[in-house]
Amino acid sequence: MKLFSNRILNTVVLTAMMVAHFACSSLQKQATNLPEQKLNDVEYGSDERNIMDVYLPANRGVSTPFVLLIHGGGWVGYGKEYIREYQDTLLANGIAVASINHRYANDSTVHYHEMITDAETALDYCSGHADEWHTRNNDFVVTGVSSGGHLALMTGYSSRKKIKAIVEFSAPVNFADTALLNYSRQVNLLDLIQKMTGKIYRINEPLDAAFSDASPVIHIKKDIPVLIVHGDADPVVPYAQALLFNQKLEEVGAVHKLITLPGVGHSLQPQDSLLNKIMYSEAVNWILKHGCDTN
Repeated sequence: MKLFSNRILNTVVLTAMMVAHFACSSLQKQATNLPEQKLNDVEYGSDERNIMDVYLPANRGVSTPFVLLIHGGGWVGYGKEYIREYQDTLLANGIAVASINHRYANDSTVHYHEMITDAETALDYCSGHADEWHTRNNDFVVTGVSSGGHLALMTGYSSRKKIKAIVEFSAPVNFADTALLNYSRQVNLLDLIQKMTGKIYRINEPLDAAFSDASPVIHIKKDIPVLIVHGDADPVVPYAQALLFNQKLEEVGAVHKLITLPGVGHSLQPQDSLLNKIMYSEAVNWILKHGCDTN
């Protein structure tokens, strides 16, 4: 049985797009005559993985939302090319976006702190080139998919800069939950979490503090609006993680919204094209609603 009719889905998509358009009407008032620009493989740091693709929309200005986008891949793989559709969608909606590669987690020197440092370094680079690119130098939005969603949350909650909003897709949020760790062991994903934290999980032994410290639910900031997008059939990051995060955001009074994609797994590639449109339109709407103005 379908949970939504096509007519209802189309109405949701159209409404979200209309809200997004009016939310950032101030963009047009401060627009310039600058053309669209794509800067590929920009080196933002000293490591070979510190490169990013910067997409700048036409007629941009300081009111144009600027998004830092972080790819998924279990902290140890993939790269910015795997989320090109998301980046293209943001650009098509008048949003500036820097899609970054970050250092991969390993057993020795690179863990969550180092990957968050990469994201912060990328934000510094974007801020430092604001005059050249005709973009804002603060008030960024951070977004990411899967492990990138985790890093987006951790970056958003720890950044020295003002973060206007966060959008996360299928992100794990609570590594202090032994149920998640035990499940990850069953599906052969525990090694990725251990590389990310730099610590070993052993059943019936005290949990290292790093598992808690690497959990976004521990670092929630009330003043940062968060959009959660998660499939309720996710076999990698259980949907319960999204429900927990939604509950914690509710408890602190943070502006937030949970978008549940029925029957959708971890890859967030719904067979129903309308669900796919909803996923992206909700993200665009959130960014335009919360990421336009500068304070």
